[in-house]
Amino acid sequence: MSAILALSEQSIAAGSSPVKCPDFTWGKWKTTPPKFAVES
Repeated sequence: MSAILALSEQSIAAGSSPVKCPDFTWGKWKTTPPKFAVES
């Protein structure tokens, strides 16, 4: 979660431009189905 601060600072310094965010999931977000509730 600390990456959000650094990315926000970069975006603001660039006039609120989008900045690239690292993929901390190493691509797993593409294949992992979303979970909307706790599974038992």
